Formats: sequence, C-alpha cells, structure tokens
Amino acid sequence: MLTLLGCLLLTVNAYVLYVLSAVSGRVVCVYLPYEDGYANINAFSDEVSHLENLIDNNLDCHVVICGDFNVDFSRNWLHTEILSSFCDNMNIKPVYGHFNCNIDYTYNFDMSRFNTLDHFLLSGVLYEKCVDGACVLHEVDNLSDHDPILLELSLDVQYVGFAANVYTPRASWKKASNLDLFNYRLVLSQNLTNLDLDTDVLTCHNVNCKKAEHFRALAGYACGITDACLDACKNAIPCTTVKQKSGRMAGWSEYVQPLRDKSLFWHNLWVDNGRPHSGAVADCMRRSRAAYHYAVRFIKKDEDNIRCERIADIAAMNDDRNFWTEVKKIRSRKPARVRTVDGAGDDNGIAQLFASNYRDLYSCVSYNKSEMTEIIQENDVNLFRDGFTSDYIVEVCDVKKAVSNLKAHKSDGSFDLSTDHFLNAGDELYVHVALLFSAILVHGFSPSEFCTSTIIPIPKGSNVNVTDSANYRGIALSSIYIKIFDHVVLQRYHDYFLPQSCSLVLKRTTPPICAR
Repeated sequence: MLTLLGCLLLTVNAYVLYVLSAVSGRVVCVYLPYEDGYANINAFSDEVSHLENLIDNNLDCHVVICGDFNVDFSRNWLHTEILSSFCDNMNIKPVYGHFNCNIDYTYNFDMSRFNTLDHFLLSGVLYEKCVDGACVLHEVDNLSDHDPILLELSLDVQYVGFAANVYTPRASWKKASNLDLFNYRLVLSQNLTNLDLDTDVLTCHNVNCKKAEHFRALAGYACGITDACLDACKNAIPCTTVKQKSGRMAGWSEYVQPLRDKSLFWHNLWVDNGRPHSGAVADCMRRSRAAYHYAVRFIKKDEDNIRCERIADIAAMNDDRNFWTEVKKIRSRKPARVRTVDGAGDDNGIAQLFASNYRDLYSCVSYNKSEMTEIIQENDVNLFRDGFTSDYIVEVCDVKKAVSNLKAHKSDGSFDLSTDHFLNAGDELYVHVALLFSAILVHGFSPSEFCTSTIIPIPKGSNVNVTDSANYRGIALSSIYIKIFDHVVLQRYHDYFLPQSCSLVLKRTTPPICAR
C-alpha cells in the first residue's frame, strides 16, 4: 500500500487548479483568475467546461483536482452553483464534506473574515475508499492570506503504460461502390480459376480415408480460397484512412462556428486598435465573445438532443450508414489500451495471461471421459457402417443460403477475412466452398484455421481498473467458414435439434454432417 501525499500552497496572485490523474500521473493546470459575480460567470463556466472535457477524455483514470476555486460550498454564490453542478454531473466529490476532513477555513481577510475557498475534488472511488485525512496548516510564518491544505490518500499504485497507436489500413466495404464490388467479383473469379485443385481429394468418397496427403491437400485448398478472397479485396475494395479527431462537439458547425468567426473578427479588430477598455469596438468584442461562449455552453448542455435530432433526420432520409455512425458516437467511447495487466508488462505476457484465464474458464465444466469416449466410438461405428451417403454432399444452394444469413462487417479475427468477402462474392466462390465442405465431411478433417477462435478482452465498464484482468469479458471471433458451416447444418437438420415435445421425427441417429 502506497501513501500519496498532496500539498498545495496558494497565494492571492496564483489561482491555479491542478488536475492530477491518480493512475497515469499526468498533471494539467487550469487558471481561474475570476471573482464570484455575474461579470465573470461566463469565464468561470468556460474553465469548468475544460475540466469536463479533460475528464471525459480520460475515463480510465481516477482524478484529483485541487486549487483555489474562489468557491465556498457553505455560501449561496453563483460560482458555487456552477461548481456543485459540475461535481454532480462528473461524479466528483469535494473532500470538504468527507468525515476524515478537518478543515475549518483556508482563506482569511485581515483575520476578520474567513472562508473555505481552496479544495480537493476527488473522483468517486478515491473519495469513498482512499481518503485517510485532509487538514489545513495554519502557520505563523505563512505570509499569504491562503493557508495550505494537505490531503492524504492510501491507494495501490502500479505503473501503467499506454501502447502507441499503430494504424493498419483495412478494407472499407462501406466505402465500396457498385463498380468496386463488380471488380471484386471479377478478380475473385480469376483467382479461383487459377486454384490448383486436387481432383483425387475432392472425388474421394471413402469415409475411412486417412491419407496424410489428402489432409494436406484440403488444408492447402482452404488456404487457397482464403488467399483468393483477400487478394481480390486488396485489388478492388478501398481501404480505411486515418481519421483525425476534431475535438468538436455535436452542433459545432451549425451553432458555434459562425459566432466564433464573428468573435475572432472583433477580437482581432480590438487588438489592432490597441485593446481599448471602452468604446464601440470594445463593446462589440465583449458581446461577440459572450455570444460565442454562450453557444459553446449551449451545445455542451444539449449535445445529446442535437445528436438525437441529427439521427432523426438521417433516419428520415434512410441513410443507414450515417445513422449507425451517429449512434456509435453517442454510445461508444474507445479507451486507451493499457500495457500492464496483473503485473504483465508486454503484449506477449498479457496475451498469455488472458489465454490462461480463459483456458481455465472454458475447461471448468466437468464431464465423464468414459461416457464421452463411448459416444464418439458409437458415432464412428455408425458412420463407417453406413458408408458414403447424401449427407456428405454439401450443395451450392446450401452454401449460398447460409452466406445470406451472415451479418455484414463481421471479422474472423485471425486471417483478415470477414463476412463481406462472402456476401459480395459470386457463385464461383460458393462452388469451391461446397466442394471443400463435402471433402472435409468425407475425411473427417478440419483445417487449422477452421478451429481457430480469437478471444478479445473488453473492459466491463468505462470506469473500471483496466490493469485487473477480472474487469474484462471475452468476445470470441470464430472462423467465417465455421459460421457458414453452422448455418448449413442448421438449415438442413434443424428438425433434429428440436426438443421431443416439439418434434415427432426423432428416430434417426445424429447425422454424419454433425458428428464429425
């Protein structure tokens, strides 16, 4: 347990707020040279908005804000209302109200008027679990009218690093035009024509076949189909580009930008005239600046409503792509990727950590090994006894219907293959997939990429400790081929998966297509 001590000594001429991220150690200064009153309410609100943006951009961090706020929470001042609203909205709490706090006042005027203007503001978790004490130091040698305040926190601290963002272009099927999709099908057809087919493997109907060369040929055939799709996509489909964050809020262009341009015009004119304190130019500068700042506060307050109106307009125009883009802006926040989890400090170590955790999780269900062995042996006997039947043949129409049931823009996570490669393909691809599935069923063999599933750990919330593996849930990305195969099985044999109370046709044993 590491004790973090924070001490702040302020003077009249240095109204500074220090914003400290208790996780990353970043320190940011925000200046508040404003006294309470209507004359400074806009400027005070602007600086509070900067704090809100800072916290919103660091949702994975605990925050400590300390400094001279010129606010006394026991007084009904204008700035008190603004700061209290900020604390409620951002789940920030002043240490002044904590039961371990022992602060009587932090400011005195000739030792005749006393106020508590200097504060520590903590994020909710720090306030509830980590405050060991807070006090003010009234020392005779202090020549300032502000007395220093001392905060003592007890918390576990470990180094957290952030990985550099390495951009890798990917196929953007959303940007693909009809001509791009036509070219993709054309190039894919040419690539599939050049595939090296082993007819001995594809025409083999021996369900007892154990030839190693047949297994290698099937694995190579599957890789050839995948490479044909990826190459056609690379040559025909446009790629994603790096999108720079503008940092602007919803409604900026409509409500704020015109007022900002006007404010800049009058500000520059005011500077050119020697920054006069009064007169027509000074008045226009102040009014345009106030209107600009008011518009910023307006869109910050009504940002959700502005986005909802925009979504309604897009839905009315049936623009599906932009509709979901706006929805994602509201619902999702992409946190920074950490490089330290449970003490592991590199990518390989973190991967091995999660692999071990999920291996234990997915193997924790016990089963009777002897019973499982008997079931497998019984299925093998039935398969070898019946020999080759129509159950081993996967038709092109089966594959085509299965592909139509796939969701767009879903990746397999391992081979850069996505459902779009199949949804936008022609019948030539479905023919090859049908041949591949049929040969796999006959030989009872699956290529390695069919058996690969990529598990992606995702934080369980926006305000959790991302250095603890217990705060992640795993999302599995399976092979696209297996998804297609699953749909083929469900389409052809869905009656056999119904409960006995829902189906009268249950006399037949498990079909060969499911058993192997």
